[in-house]
Amino acid sequence: MSVRRIASAIGAALVIVGLGAGPASAHSAGNTPASNYVSRVIGIKPPTDSFTAKTVEAGSRIEITWRTGPDVVVLDYEGFDYLRLGADGVFENSQSRAVYVNANRQGSAPIPEGLHPEGPPEWRRISSGHVARFHDHRVHYMGAEPPPQVRQARQRNHLVQDFSIEVRRAGVTHSVLGSVRWIPGPSPLPALGLGAAAGVLSAAAIVLASGRQLANAAFGGFCVLLGALVLVDALHLFGIAFGVRGGSGFARVLSIGWASVAAWAIAVACIVALRRRRLDALYVAVFAAGIMTLVGGFSDLGVLSASSVPFAFSNVVARAVIALTLGLGVAAIVSGVVLTGSASARSAFDKTDVPEEPAEPTTA
Repeated sequence: MSVRRIASAIGAALVIVGLGAGPASAHSAGNTPASNYVSRVIGIKPPTDSFTAKTVEAGSRIEITWRTGPDVVVLDYEGFDYLRLGADGVFENSQSRAVYVNANRQGSAPIPEGLHPEGPPEWRRISSGHVARFHDHRVHYMGAEPPPQVRQARQRNHLVQDFSIEVRRAGVTHSVLGSVRWIPGPSPLPALGLGAAAGVLSAAAIVLASGRQLANAAFGGFCVLLGALVLVDALHLFGIAFGVRGGSGFARVLSIGWASVAAWAIAVACIVALRRRRLDALYVAVFAAGIMTLVGGFSDLGVLSASSVPFAFSNVVARAVIALTLGLGVAAIVSGVVLTGSASARSAFDKTDVPEEPAEPTTA
């Protein structure tokens, strides 16, 4: 009976992952993938204090911030007015083709007919702030396959391309200069070792307790393990969602990771039920652990060897939480299956859950 239930739970988890985990599996929000391409702004020529520029979101976008003085105007790929930043906010020229080309990272949005970028700009306010972030396709590599020099020597650093974006201010044209480099990522072994150690130690403690008349401690340890898995997986998903600037990070959590959020809710409910001696909650807990392990662990394995990761915290934290999700998730599945088949564990629940039969009255 327990084997069938566990198989059904894991099968259901696979179905849910297949249907809803696509965005999270790319470790991305807004189609910003982890990769070995590293984009950096090198400097602004001639130098100025009126605005700053830097790449954000693992090189997916560039961020230009107005600081002081007259408005600054970012020029598009054709040299026409594209964005204007100043004390009154950020404006875009609706006649510039870049407005539509830069709508997403792939540059695949349709461009309306009848635009006249060479004519007077038609400024449309898009923000009251002083920061413009946009997908300028010169700041990230657009090829589907790595360039030839990378394919020939993937373990070496390579200059992939230089970029220059022109910004006009008070009649002076400044160039935002930068580069895109291929930088091989780290070995995934240290992160996998961390996850394996955490998983083996957790599972071993619970399994040993379940077979040594310590069933109550085993179930308590399982609840702690499941709670730790939820916390680590939540840190992973929030790091992805808030790694993208602007907009609501909480809305991105739901849009890219609704399957994970559902698994957290199920896991918390199972912890409460297990503390109330409901053994059936163990089967559902394994199901929730399976979802978190697949969505937050296995589907993001590529991040462990990527040098450029879209994440709100450091790349090291991103790798650590993925490895821990894998280790703790597998440990929760294994220890949960063991507990469902442990006679001593089941008897501990039976002694608490099953009321004693009332004694039959004696007759004289």
